[in-house]
Order: sequence, then structure tokens, then C-alpha cells
Amino acid sequence: MLGIIHYTTNGTDGVSLEIQKRARALKKLNIRYKLIDKYIFPFLDLTKNRTINFLKLNLKDSKKIKCNYLQIQKEAQNFCKIFIKYFKKHKIYKLYVHNLFSLPIKPAVTLGLLKAINKLKIKTISVDHDFWQTRSYFKQECFRLLNPFPPKNNLIMHQVINSLDVKFLKNNGITNYKIINDYWDKSIIKYFTGFTDFGVMNFNGLNADNQFVFLNATRIIRRKAIENSIYFVYWFKKMSEQSLLVKKEPVLLLSNIENIDKNYLLQLQKLAKELNVKLILSENKKYFWNLYKLANVILYTTIKEGFGNQFLEAIYFGKPLVLFEYPVFKVDIKPKGFKYISLGDKVVYKDQFYLVSSYKIKQAVKKLAQYLIKPQSNWNKLANKNKTLLNKHYGQQKLLSDIQEDLRWFEFK
Repeated sequence: MLGIIHYTTNGTDGVSLEIQKRARALKKLNIRYKLIDKYIFPFLDLTKNRTINFLKLNLKDSKKIKCNYLQIQKEAQNFCKIFIKYFKKHKIYKLYVHNLFSLPIKPAVTLGLLKAINKLKIKTISVDHDFWQTRSYFKQECFRLLNPFPPKNNLIMHQVINSLDVKFLKNNGITNYKIINDYWDKSIIKYFTGFTDFGVMNFNGLNADNQFVFLNATRIIRRKAIENSIYFVYWFKKMSEQSLLVKKEPVLLLSNIENIDKNYLLQLQKLAKELNVKLILSENKKYFWNLYKLANVILYTTIKEGFGNQFLEAIYFGKPLVLFEYPVFKVDIKPKGFKYISLGDKVVYKDQFYLVSSYKIKQAVKKLAQYLIKPQSNWNKLANKNKTLLNKHYGQQKLLSDIQEDLRWFEFK
């Protein structure tokens, strides 16, 4: 039996989506697997504490951790016993570990898992989507706990989802690694059906019959730079009022409210109100995929991503795509030749916002207008080329091929 472990496996965050895609690929290859997350082990739930949780720490708490290193080691031993009992019961002797070894938010849990792997000699692939070195909530007082991660271990092969992250592995003396990317598997669209089947057309002020919908399908956290989506809709609205670009009311739809930064959301709502931009939140993840079909334009304004699931999603649904060229995109995705409308690659941090220049946003609005009003610039031609590239570089065949390589490394019988 093959185990796949993460804090959660059923969300719409990038890691959960990749786990779901891999699980379906394993099923196609007739490989039995078991998903292991907070529903199996409640101590993996990042919203709860039970043990040291870096997402919940303040500076005072982190100073206490410095003095309680032995206590954390003791907790890790208890978690180790829990993991060993579970792995033996379910005969799990191969593991995919997503992010626990590179983002040890609950260090005692991660240490416990590592001890269990060593004791049972479990061959493991650590899929390192994110690294603790890039997250501000890991306090310096706790670095003694974090330095062993990601672990250098003969039982563990590491996978990173972009070429820039290789340096984090090399800095830890890790040479057993592979670069993979995110994939697109259209079977992930569980609820992608006709819109007449349920009331998705009208909710929270959304009425797509009378509105021109800009979709930003992302979590509401600061690095997603949603403020630039608001400014884009603002300038689009001004152009539309002057030239009748579209007859419908431009609105901005946010579709993923998991792990929300409430203070950031309040700031976005205030900005939208000041600019007279209608901001709509979809609170039901069941409709997540349908909203892509509903949208007229996809906005992807994130300034930092491990790879970019929303990019792959936007390409699949074929809508005009406006994006900020974040570092991983520039290095790993842009050279493939995809077509999109660029917001450039520069931001200025001001008043807690990551701002693209007004000039760049207005230029992007003008570019979008060309696709909307000039038949010779029809976006559909570009969308078809994009889909061909999507299937070639990030499609299901690539996913199956990479999974088969993993199985050979596992020596899976």
C-alpha cells in the first residue's frame, strides 16, 4: 500500500489539487493508495494546536520553544509511535510526503514522521512545494528545530515543483532530487456541469447575465496581490464607460475563501469601495470549477508561486488571461510559449499592498480590449494554441509518465 500524507488532501489549494491529480493517476495504474491527513490524524489540522504550531505562534511563544527543545523531541517520539502503528496496520511501506518535510509547521509531528520512516525503512518521496526559509512565520528563535529540514536521508527522494527551488535542496546537501511541475488533469473538475442545474448564476450579488466577470480564483492572502485585480477592473471600467467596450457591469469575483487573511480582505473591500469596483465572494467550493466557465476574463496577479495551478486552470478553460510574471513563471513556464496579457514583473510595496504600476495595468487593459473588439485578434485562436502546449508540457500523459518513474524508484511490486 502506498500512503500520501499532507495536512489536508481535499481542498482547492495547490498542494491538495496536486495530491488529487496524483491519486487519480495511481488509480489508473491500478496502484492502491491511502490518503492520510487531518481526517485520519487530527494533529495534522493546522487550525488546531495540540502541539507547537508555527502558524499560531507569536514572538513570546517562539522564545519559549527555544527552551523546550527536549519537550518537542518527547512529543515527536509519541507521534512516531502513532505513525508506526498506523503504517503497520495498513501495510504502508511506501510514502509520498507533501510539504511536511519542507514546511514543518508542526515540527514535533514532522520529526515523529521522520523517525517512523527511519524505523520502518519506508522508501519515501518528499514533494517539497514550499520551504520554511521563505515563510516569515518561522521565527529565528526556532531555527534549531528547523535546520534538519528538508532532511538528507537515503530513504527519501525529494521532488521540487520548479527549478528555482533546487537551491534549497543543495543548501541542505541534498543531491537525490527531481524537478517536476504541477499537472493538469481535467477529471479533477468534479462539479463541472450545466449552470441551469443549480443556483450558481445568482449569489452574493453575482448575476452573470448583466455582469462582465473577472475571476481571480485564489486564496485571499497578501502574496496573491489581489489589489492589482481591483485596479485592473477599475481601469477596465473607466475605458468601458468611455468607449462602450462592454455593455455589462464589470465585477471582480473571488472564488477561494479557504485560509483567508481577514485583515487583508477588509483592506481589499475598502479599496474596492473607494474605486467603485464591485467585489463578489463565492463561499462554496463546490462551484469552484463552474466559476471558470462563468468568467469572461481570468486575472492572475500573484507575485509568488511554487508553480501556478491557477495558470494551468485558466489555460484549460480558454479565457483571456491577464497575469503578473512572477519569478517561477518567468523561468519555468514562459519559455514554453504560452500566450497571455502581461502585467510585467515589477511591483512596489506600499501601504501593505504589492502594486503594479498604473501604466502597466492600463497597457494590459488596452491589450485585452483589442481581443474583445477586433475579430482579427480573436482570443480563441490563442486559446487553442495554449491548450496544445498545456497537453504537451503539463498534461495527463506527462503526469502518468512521472508517476511511473516514481513507482520504479519505490521498487513498487
